[in-house]
Amino acid sequence: ALYRLGCCFYKEKDFQNAKELFKKAIEADYSNSNAFADLGIIYYEEKDYNNAIQTFFKAIDLSSEKAYLYFYIANCYYKLGRLKKSIDYYEKTIEYYPLHVEALINCTVCMLTLNNDKEALRKIRSAYQINRNSEKVILLYALVDLRLGIYSDAIEKTDILLNKNPNCKEAKLIKAHTLINLTKPQEALNVI
Repeated sequence: ALYRLGCCFYKEKDFQNAKELFKKAIEADYSNSNAFADLGIIYYEEKDYNNAIQTFFKAIDLSSEKAYLYFYIANCYYKLGRLKKSIDYYEKTIEYYPLHVEALINCTVCMLTLNNDKEALRKIRSAYQINRNSEKVILLYALVDLRLGIYSDAIEKTDILLNKNPNCKEAKLIKAHTLINLTKPQEALNVI
C-alpha cells in the first residue's frame, strides 16, 4: 500500500511525498526492489546521482529484472564526470539489452570524449544497424567518420541528414569540417 501510494504521488510529480513513501515501503519490506528502483529514479530526477547509484544497485541486487537500471547508473556516472565508469555501465546495459540505441549513443559520446574513436565507431555502427532513420545516430556516425578521416562516409551521412532537414546546423558543420579536411574550402563555405 505504501509503495502504490508513492507511485500515485510520483505520477503527480510530487517527488517529496513519493520519496518519503518509497522509503517507508522499504522500511516495511527491505526486499521491495520496485521501491528501491523508483526511489533511485527520484534521486536521479533530483540530480542526487550518488544516492541514485547506491539505490539502483540495491534494486538490482534484489531483482535481476531491474537490469534496465544499469542505464540510469551509467547516466549518473556520466553526470558525475566519471566517463570510464559510465562506459562500463552503458556496456552492461547493452549486454542485457543489445538493441538499446540510447545506451549505444551515450557510450559512443563517452568514448569520443575520451578519444577512443575506434571503439566509438563500433558502438555507433551497432546503433546505426538498429535504427538507420535516427537523425541523432546518423549525425553522431558522421562525426565519428570525420574524426577517423573517413570523409566520404561523413559526407554521405551529412547529405542524408540535410536531405531530411536542410536546416540541420550540426550536419552542416560536420560537412563543412569534412570538406575543409578534403581541402575544399569553397564548397565548405557553400554548405554553411
